[in-house]
Amino acid sequence: MDVHDYGRHFSGFERPTRPRRLRDRYPYLTGLLWLTVLAGSLLWLLTHDGCAHPLGNTIALIVYVAAGCRLLLPWMLRKVGPYLTE
Repeated sequence: MDVHDYGRHFSGFERPTRPRRLRDRYPYLTGLLWLTVLAGSLLWLLTHDGCAHPLGNTIALIVYVAAGCRLLLPWMLRKVGPYLTE
């Protein structure tokens, strides 16, 4: 028998597993980060004139939409997921 038969060496050393990603380890912290990004970009959009800062407002709008989609994606996948696995 070798490591391919039962997954570890006879000394007890197991194969290293892939480390979990930060968003998998700390889902609430990453959600809070995305909420902060969402609030910051919305604050930028509501307090600055579009004519004075068109590039900044365009970037803030893109970040606002991306952060909102990122926050809603896990909830939406849980709701729609059963219908997608046919």
